[in-house]
Amino acid sequence: MKRIFLILTVIGLSLLCLSCERKLKQSTGPPLNLTSPPTPKNIIVEVGDKTVQLDWSVDSLNGIARFKIYRSDSAGVDPKLYDSTATATTSYADLGLKNGHEYFYQVSSVASDNLEGYKSVKVSAVPNLYSVVINNDNKYTNTRNVTISLTGASNTRHVILSEDSLFGDASWQTFSGSKSFTLSFGDGAKYVYAKFRDQDGNETINSYWDDILLDTQASIARVTENTGGLTKQAGEVIHFTVNASESEGTAKVDLGTVRDLGLFDDGTHGDLMINDGIYELDYVIPTDVEMQDAVVTGKFTDAAGNQAPSKTALGRVTIVKAPEPVNLFTPFAVTGSYSSITLNWSASSEADFASYRIYRSTSAGVNLNSGLIANMTAKSTTSFTDTALSETTWYHYRIFVFDANNLSSGSNEDSARTNPNAPPAAVVLAAPTKIDSTSLKLVWTQNSDSDFASYRIFRSTAANVDTLDVLVTIINQAGTTTFTDENLTTGQTYYYKVFVYDQKGLAAESNEVSGTP
Repeated sequence: MKRIFLILTVIGLSLLCLSCERKLKQSTGPPLNLTSPPTPKNIIVEVGDKTVQLDWSVDSLNGIARFKIYRSDSAGVDPKLYDSTATATTSYADLGLKNGHEYFYQVSSVASDNLEGYKSVKVSAVPNLYSVVINNDNKYTNTRNVTISLTGASNTRHVILSEDSLFGDASWQTFSGSKSFTLSFGDGAKYVYAKFRDQDGNETINSYWDDILLDTQASIARVTENTGGLTKQAGEVIHFTVNASESEGTAKVDLGTVRDLGLFDDGTHGDLMINDGIYELDYVIPTDVEMQDAVVTGKFTDAAGNQAPSKTALGRVTIVKAPEPVNLFTPFAVTGSYSSITLNWSASSEADFASYRIYRSTSAGVNLNSGLIANMTAKSTTSFTDTALSETTWYHYRIFVFDANNLSSGSNEDSARTNPNAPPAAVVLAAPTKIDSTSLKLVWTQNSDSDFASYRIFRSTAANVDTLDVLVTIINQAGTTTFTDENLTTGQTYYYKVFVYDQKGLAAESNEVSGTP
């Protein structure tokens, strides 16, 4: 019985040894009879946007050629060889990862004779996109107390905030998407830095930051106007400035009872230089503004919302009111004319009326620099016909009323187009009357066109007279409607037409008649 037990024991030990041999072959460590390179320890994991940074230490770097990096995408799967360092550096950056996905790592040492040591403990990390935003990314704040919006991975547990990029004056605090933060004293650019730590203690590789301008006060250095004490009137320009020495704010002036005239610091509306902190305006005086020794008051609110104490200009402004404008009714082209437009307007009610002055242009925007076509001194005259114009052309008009002080106001602007130049109206030619054996008398109706130029009589010994036939005569008086054709051949039949020409060279032919002397 003992012999049988001994045999079974020997068999069992043999099987146990075989099992041990298989396990040794599958081991990730070196053979038992060799000294293995040291196992990496103290593995620090840092995360970033699509990035995991691994740092570790070993007891000694002597004899180590490189390190192998093992990685898996699941906790239930042993990490597989993924990459190795080129040298015995104790850090590795894994790039191009998927944010929000957990990765598992182990590191082993490789000696110069390619002997690999044991793998380190398994660590994991979740790369993610992190961000820090101050006050909804506003450029300015006028208070030191701000709100920090934070974005981190789902497993983020702590955050550290500081204006010091080394975080020497800060401590870790529980992570949340929004944090209150107090900026340091003193206006100017402020930077807030943050680092994040996940539930496993892994920190972000880099710190993240945002900046904001702290601005807690505003002031006005100077307010000016350029009238120099001279009286101004409608249509003239007054230049205002508010020197706040701070760009991107809002500047306004009050001119007497005219409130909140906006000034500019963008190179427009009379501003000379963009973003120089001097706000300017070329103010064109409207027709309904009138004031005496008005005060100019400047106001300014900076981009952070601070309101400066108001300041007044040294000078005063006087504006006299121009005459009330008249109403220009819609002009119209004169019927039967291609070169005339008639204007009508309402009468002026000014007691010190001096004249109506009519200005004209072929483009919109008629003003006192446009063409002056009439100056009428009778207040009761409210109509004018503009002549010698070009056909089918638009003309724009304004009527300016001038008073005895040479102040003026312009009417509304309106326009009309001249008629096209139509051919003249044809006349009717009566049958010739025989005067004698060599003469025929022609009579026709009168043409009444305003642009009449001439009658031209053409003759032929065959029907269908045209302007290539014999030109008998040219008559330049519209009222002359008869002509005697002499020195004709007795017994010969002659055919006639009268062509009416206008001043543009257009022509209309009469009916054709014939006669025999």
